[in-house]
Amino acid sequence: MELAPFELALLNVGEELQLKRVRAGRTFVAKRASKRPHAFHLRGLLDPDECDQLIRHATETGLHPAETAGGTDARKRCDVCCLGPSTSPFLKDLTADLADVLFTASARAPGGGCEDLHILRYEAGGEFELHFDASPQRQRALTILYYLNGRGATWFPLADREREPRSPGELQEWLSGRTPAVDGLHVTGSIGDALAFFNFAEEGELDLLTLHAGLPAPATRWVAAHFFHAGRGGLGNN
Repeated sequence: MELAPFELALLNVGEELQLKRVRAGRTFVAKRASKRPHAFHLRGLLDPDECDQLIRHATETGLHPAETAGGTDARKRCDVCCLGPSTSPFLKDLTADLADVLFTASARAPGGGCEDLHILRYEAGGEFELHFDASPQRQRALTILYYLNGRGATWFPLADREREPRSPGELQEWLSGRTPAVDGLHVTGSIGDALAFFNFAEEGELDLLTLHAGLPAPATRWVAAHFFHAGRGGLGNN
């Protein structure tokens, strides 16, 4: 299944496309950040008031220590609050607008949808070590990571490799000695920016080059994550 709209998929690294959140009447810019994974820096997606609104909703609702799939300790010094689309008209419209501009019509078919928005607060030094957002069992086709207070960075150590690693041993060999300062894709976002990336190849296989980390926060960092699932037929089906 093709996930990204044609005009977005055709962008070369560094090229930009202006998109619009129709329900909000707000334009923003999608800039291709890497060829693999298919990643796009969304500049000016949210305005500062919308970022503050999300932080305020999370604070008023209450946060609790974040857990990771499998119960690992990959995420450190992080609390989370999950908000559904019914929380506010703004969140409902944002979810619908982004599905419209970042997913193809076939990916938006019935049977897909979006998980609740995860709003995350990392204390100074908090991080999320290298991980995948998706798996064959958790078919999160698209991740959108929102930078709510402009702190912190996201790192894809294997971005734009010519191929995927062929074994766990080769993966570890590739990762050895790689650092965020010089290797892979290193993304920092201003307040209201976001990073969108597709977790699966068109054939339906997990893209191993989506391996990424939330780097240690220099101070309290607020981010949010949206996970979109493809529609009827599932990934890898046309």
